[in-house]
Amino acid sequence: MKRRIVQAILMIALALLPLGVSAQSVVTGSGFQVQNLSDTQPANIVITYYKADGGVAATQNYQILAGASATFFDGNGGSVAMSAPAGFRGSVVISSDQPIAAITNLIGTGLGEAYSGFSSGSTTVSVPLIMRNNSGFSTSLTIQNTGSASAAVTVTYTAGSVGTSGGTDSATIPAGASVTFDQGDAAYDAKIGTTFIGSATISAPGSSIVAIVNQTAGTQLLTYNAFTTGSPSVAAPLVAANNSGFFTGIQVQNTATSGTTNVTVTYAPNSVPAGTGVCATPTAVTFALAAGGSKTLIQAGTATQSDGTNDFTSCRYVGSATITNDSGVNLVAIVNQLGGSLASAYESFGTAAATNIVKAPLVVANNGGFSGVQVQNVGGASASVTITYSANSATGDGVCGTPTARTISIAQGASQTFQLAGAAGAGFDAGTGQDGQFATCRYVGSATISTAAGSKIVAVVNQIATGLSDGLFTYNGFNQ
Repeated sequence: MKRRIVQAILMIALALLPLGVSAQSVVTGSGFQVQNLSDTQPANIVITYYKADGGVAATQNYQILAGASATFFDGNGGSVAMSAPAGFRGSVVISSDQPIAAITNLIGTGLGEAYSGFSSGSTTVSVPLIMRNNSGFSTSLTIQNTGSASAAVTVTYTAGSVGTSGGTDSATIPAGASVTFDQGDAAYDAKIGTTFIGSATISAPGSSIVAIVNQTAGTQLLTYNAFTTGSPSVAAPLVAANNSGFFTGIQVQNTATSGTTNVTVTYAPNSVPAGTGVCATPTAVTFALAAGGSKTLIQAGTATQSDGTNDFTSCRYVGSATITNDSGVNLVAIVNQLGGSLASAYESFGTAAATNIVKAPLVVANNGGFSGVQVQNVGGASASVTITYSANSATGDGVCGTPTARTISIAQGASQTFQLAGAAGAGFDAGTGQDGQFATCRYVGSATISTAAGSKIVAVVNQIATGLSDGLFTYNGFNQ
């Protein structure tokens, strides 16, 4: 049986209609990584490149060894060249005879970002954060038709703190193709207001769609997957305040079609060692959220704020959050990370769907930057969590051998980091997650994060690329 991963490749989709100048100027290229999730069998994959009109621009066959991954970019550095023609702009579907996971890395002038591929679509998609002229940020929404026939899609916008509700977009998307709506375009003054902070719902009756969102301001890019499903309880593995200049913002959306629910955001204890300037466990925050509506909680603020964010005014926090509600309706949430010129986004995880194994298709050390894997324990007890690395796909001088697996104990609800960087000779520091085995050698590969059967974990991967103004790439790990 073939498995399919669908991806809207943003260097590509940004040229589709209707597209604003702001989005066109940000992303100029992309590559994608595919991981074979089978530990015993090679994966024979077929990549289909779709044009804007739904026509096939190219197909590509490739075999990935058991447990390994392959990078499709430009043929350099051990990666595999894409078969798409020069100047291709469209979307991609990847099929395989083994389970696979895939991510896309977006590249622009001085910036980058990442997002995870989708294994299936839905008739309704929830979009927690849409912006227009919000402190310089606007979004663009790319929707891909993952079905076998044309899809009639409608986007309905709901204002949160600023803007006008009820504006809509619509399009008919050929099978396999994608379309982009750019909220930075002047036409959105009449649809959602000159300034908008809110959410959206995408419907495609009888069809199957997925979507991603680009948030852009100047040379900053944050990308997240819209949600094909929600959960009454969702987890955010990495939440931070005053962490070497970094802070996060959580955007929560109520996906119900009617009624109001009370949402509670509960923060885990601080993983930063106790000391001067370290936050205590932050106060839980509860707020009412109407159907389709959204709310922002920023882990920074002033002492006059009443929603609990003042807990982060001047102290350092690195931890996680669990978001629940008293009505049992489905929620979705994203987390934006910002620190100086660096910015990225990731999606929350439904805790009920968490497992004891997570796959990360791309992790690197000294490969123009390094990766950090943030793991949250969403089970009912403490868990011993191990990260196991694939063989190194990098070639040439100074490459690492297959890295040694590392293990961390994570308390219930808390999160910890595996960092592919550290001081030479220092070994592995379970407190900070820094790993000296990656101090001086180059590594490009994939990882499996695991814990005992019955325990539950989720993970996000941050990649920091040096030499870029915004070189922070973030994607969600894949639960198996």
